[in-house]
Amino acid sequence: FSSITDLSQFRLSCAALIHLHSQHVIYIRKHTIWFGSSSVNEVCLTTLTPSQPCPHISERHACLYYDRKRNLFELLNYSEYGTIVNNLRYGLEFDFNSLNSFENENQHQCLCVMKSFNQPAWDGPAPIEQGTVIEIGCHQFLFYRHIVR
Repeated sequence: FSSITDLSQFRLSCAALIHLHSQHVIYIRKHTIWFGSSSVNEVCLTTLTPSQPCPHISERHACLYYDRKRNLFELLNYSEYGTIVNNLRYGLEFDFNSLNSFENENQHQCLCVMKSFNQPAWDGPAPIEQGTVIEIGCHQFLFYRHIVR
């Protein structure tokens, strides 16, 4: 981890997300971070892999927030596509009968949607701890928490 991070930037943040494909590091300095395909998000996922945009990411896909009182991070999914956290799907239940029509509407096919839709879903917050892997569409992030001693 230390070889890909800027330690001075990391000390100014409370946590970091490492994009596992590009090794891009996102330093978390706010209590609420939005992910999605729109540029209004703190993490615009289309800029991380512009040559291969994933069609299974919503404009406002998910929100990572820090709860000061409980001293923990949680992620809420706001997308119909769901979000995978440590191999568990978070989001609304999906109608599998509509999957074929959904696939036909999208020219770009990804394996991420099949993984997401083939799992039962939990419609609640996902706990985010040190070492958590977050999957949003084709993007995978490793969560690294800065521990202040």
